[in-house]
Amino acid sequence: MDTPQPTTPPTHRSPLALLPILLVLVALGSVIVALIFVRQIARRAEELQRTTAAHSASTCTAATRALQAEQLILSRIDFSYPCGWHVVEQALVRDPARRGVVSDYIYLNPDPISFAPRDGEPSRIIVRIDEQDQFRKFPRLASLAQYVKDAEKQFVTHTTTTLAPNANGLVFTKIDGTQNIFDHTVPVVLYFTEFTDSNQPNRRMVMEIWAGNPKWEDGSVEKALKQIVETMKQI
Repeated sequence: MDTPQPTTPPTHRSPLALLPILLVLVALGSVIVALIFVRQIARRAEELQRTTAAHSASTCTAATRALQAEQLILSRIDFSYPCGWHVVEQALVRDPARRGVVSDYIYLNPDPISFAPRDGEPSRIIVRIDEQDQFRKFPRLASLAQYVKDAEKQFVTHTTTTLAPNANGLVFTKIDGTQNIFDHTVPVVLYFTEFTDSNQPNRRMVMEIWAGNPKWEDGSVEKALKQIVETMKQI
C-alpha cells in the first residue's frame, strides 16, 4: 500500500507584504509627474524668453506692453512694463528655506536674462508672489507686517513708507535703502502688498517687488519700477 506523501500547504502572500512595492511605485510615479511638470515650466520659460527677445525697441509699436500679453502659466496679476524688456516666469517654486510657502517669480530685465551664478541677480526687477503651500499647512503664510519687518532687517540703511493706493486699489509699502550684496553696498528698493484670490477669498497672497540699483545708468530701471507699481492689478 502506498504511503500518502505529505502535501505542502499553499503559501499566500500577505497584502501587507506588497505595501512596500506599492509605495515605491507610487513614489516613482510622483517623481516622473513632477519631472514632466518642471520640464514643461522650463520649456514655457524658454519660449517666453524667446518671445520677449523679439520685442526690441525697433519693433515696438507702443512704449509699453501688458504682462498678460505674455500668456503666463499662472495668470494672477497684470501690469505694464517697457516694451523691449525681457520677461521670464518661474511658477510654483518651493524653496526648502521657506517652508510652507509656494512662490511665483517674474523676472524683468532690459537685457537677456541669465540664471548663471556668476552673473549675480538674474534681472534688475523681480516680482515674487507668495501663498500658502496647499500641501503643507504649517508654518502659515506670514502677515504683510511681518514680511516688511523681516525685509527691513536685510537693509544697512532704509526708510519705510506706505504709499497711497494705485489706480487699481493696491496699497504698497515701500522700503528704500541699501543692502550688502556680494560684498558691495547696493541701493535696493522693495515694494510689498497683499491681496486675495477673487475666486477664493480665503486664499491670501503676498507680493514683493525687488529692484537692485534702480537708478542704474539712464534711470530706465527706476522708471520701469514706477510703471509696474502704478499699473499693478489683480485679475
